[in-house]
Amino acid sequence: MSNIIIPSLHTLPVELVYRIFDNMDMKTIILSLQNVSTRMDRIIYSYYSHMAVTTLNLYNKALDDQGTVYVVNIIQHISTLTELELGCNQIGAKGAQHLSNVLQQNETLITLNLEFNLIDDQGALHLANALQKNKTLTALYLQFNKISSEGAGHLAIALQQNQTLTTLDLRGNFLNSRAAQFIADTLLKNQTLVTLCLSHNQINSQGAMHLAAALKQNRTLISLNLANNQIDAPEIEYFVNPLQKNKTLTILNLRGNQFNVKKNSRLIAALKENTISRTITL
Repeated sequence: MSNIIIPSLHTLPVELVYRIFDNMDMKTIILSLQNVSTRMDRIIYSYYSHMAVTTLNLYNKALDDQGTVYVVNIIQHISTLTELELGCNQIGAKGAQHLSNVLQQNETLITLNLEFNLIDDQGALHLANALQKNKTLTALYLQFNKISSEGAGHLAIALQQNQTLTTLDLRGNFLNSRAAQFIADTLLKNQTLVTLCLSHNQINSQGAMHLAAALKQNRTLISLNLANNQIDAPEIEYFVNPLQKNKTLTILNLRGNQFNVKKNSRLIAALKENTISRTITL
């Protein structure tokens, strides 16, 4: 009986391994084949560089903190990567720290999506550290995580120094009026943020007052989403004066708060009198 030699990925020519990778799930390549051997690691890293990958999509792949270690290893070897999709996973504070470490050095990534993960205030701190050093990231999506006022404070401080981020999505976290105050203070200093989403949080009238006051001076924010918070009827008029003075904000979403649109005549009148073309959702 003749011996049958079964080919192994470890011995196949690189070009053939590439073809096999073309038909494999990305998660399998990143999580199952890394750290198997030095040669295999080199092949994996060269594969993604060879493909000139710009988007790495690992949405809903059950990645945990340990899984981010493998993702980070890949990121460090792809010089063309501009978008990283890590939404709907199980990434927590430790995973955020791994990502922060690579983001502080990365010079290509533009968009990072971490929605629907387990990132808490400690994780937000790690990401804030990255924002203080990173100079290319323009969009950060952190919606539906576990960030409260403490984490918002960390991010707010970072954004006072960061000069590249234009989009920040924090909807569906645990942000209250204190968090809103931190963010409002940042809006007075930050000159790059264009889109800010704070909907589906716990921001009350006090928080709305802080944000409205910041809008009087801020001249870069174009879109602010405060839908589905806890802003009461009288306090909605905090936005009347800012809307009359601010010529930059064109999208304001206040839907789903605790007020009656028909009874807010001053706000409606301010919108009618203002000559700026705006989309206001009440």
